[in-house]
Amino acid sequence: MTILQLGLARPMSLTSFRRRFALVSREGLFGGALIILGIGFATMILYPVNQQRAQAQAQLQQQTARANQPAVKSAHSTPAEQLIEFYQFFPSQNSVPQHLDKIYRAAQVHGIQLAQANYAPSTEKRARLLRYQITLPVKGSYVQLRKFVATVLAAVPNASLDNINFERQKIGDQTINAKIKLTLYLDTQT
Repeated sequence: MTILQLGLARPMSLTSFRRRFALVSREGLFGGALIILGIGFATMILYPVNQQRAQAQAQLQQQTARANQPAVKSAHSTPAEQLIEFYQFFPSQNSVPQHLDKIYRAAQVHGIQLAQANYAPSTEKRARLLRYQITLPVKGSYVQLRKFVATVLAAVPNASLDNINFERQKIGDQTINAKIKLTLYLDTQT
């Protein structure tokens, strides 16, 4: 059958459209409805999701590029420049009170009882860094002590946890006596 025989070459009247529509089976109508639903699904759901995915990939590439920049910069710098960059990480020795304040605030936040603390600054000959050793006898539950140490190390990035000793008076006690030894590393030349 050709197009002329089907009558598709000339404009269709309403009655001829009804006649041809009546010839389409239920399966044909169902198939046409599925095609229309598929097009709607693609335009309303898949397209926006693909746009969001593309934006997320672009952001990830930008962040990755930014993260790799300092490493590339350091790789091309001289050892003296790398040493200067290293020492820039450490705060001045005059910042000890601020760091101690952060430690005491962390203890308050986590309900830790701080007893008398011991402080011992020490330097080595021809060394630029000052080691400020802090010994804290503390009391609290294991969870409190663990959160306290994590908070201190996050709030004071130039601190290191050197030692921690736990002691419980009785097996069933919830309160633990602990001795926490921290060291602050500080720059003596700033």
